[in-house]
Amino acid sequence: AGEVLINKAKIVTRNGLGQDITSQIIAIQIFEDIFSPFITGSIIVRQSFDLINLLPFAGEEKLELEITTPSLEKGNIKSDFYIYKLTDRELLGDKSVVYQLHFISTEGIIDMNKKVSRVFGDRADKIVEYLAKDEINGLQTTKNVKVEESSNYLKFISNFWSPTKAIQFASNGATNKNKSPSYLFFENRDGFNFVSLETLYGGNVYQ
Repeated sequence: AGEVLINKAKIVTRNGLGQDITSQIIAIQIFEDIFSPFITGSIIVRQSFDLINLLPFAGEEKLELEITTPSLEKGNIKSDFYIYKLTDRELLGDKSVVYQLHFISTEGIIDMNKKVSRVFGDRADKIVEYLAKDEINGLQTTKNVKVEESSNYLKFISNFWSPTKAIQFASNGATNKNKSPSYLFFENRDGFNFVSLETLYGGNVYQ
């Protein structure tokens, strides 16, 4: 129980240079939160070669990650992330060094660098699906996007908001078929979700 296999953990620079760090990983943490739009995490790495200067790190590195849990048929992770911070670097000896790499879904970096200025007028679920997938105004995701149909029509202006701010505004105004105003937008290992708390409460109990 609890066994996790790291099949791939590869850092790729913007120039296409790559380095597999699977064997250097001490610990890995991945966070999924229904109140957060993106998956985040961190990896603690121990190595004896100067990877930070070898690549070198410039703040635009991608992390290709594949993790499986043998006891689960579903729920494995295979995705690309952006490394946005390096912390807790500590020299343990003449050559050995330990540090922590923090990463976020690639859509999180897109969201930080994109501003949307346009009028929206449609059902809330249609607006959210557009903002998740669109190449110009959205998060440009190719992941699965699960949306629960809303019952109301919204009209608003996104005044140079980020895609997730516009999504949050639509979420706050959305109601489902039972008039429940409790929509959330979040990412898990299955993709992005725009669902109401009522629907989540009605799901199967796993534990």
